[in-house]
Amino acid sequence: MNTVKMNSLKRDVLEIAMELKNDPKKTRVFANKLRLRICKAAFSKEVSDHHWEWYAILTLWPPLEVIKLLEDSIKSATGLRRAVPLLALLSEEEEVTSSF
Repeated sequence: MNTVKMNSLKRDVLEIAMELKNDPKKTRVFANKLRLRICKAAFSKEVSDHHWEWYAILTLWPPLEVIKLLEDSIKSATGLRRAVPLLALLSEEEEVTSSF
């Protein structure tokens, strides 16, 4: 992955972390949106193991641990962040908010 793309991803992931810091309850909102996306695309290739992994994280982990994971720089967290499906959910939320 090139440096520009990596920096952009890191910025996006940190944006999600900030969003969750401002309102930790959004962790459950993201989990519900991700569950809906998984259900809609259950038989297509749009849903990967990363979607399921993030769904488990969002539903089982406390919000502060999710934020810590998003901000953490250790290698195990880096692998998870590389495939974070929350970026699409964040942009969906902005579209919904801007339409009102």
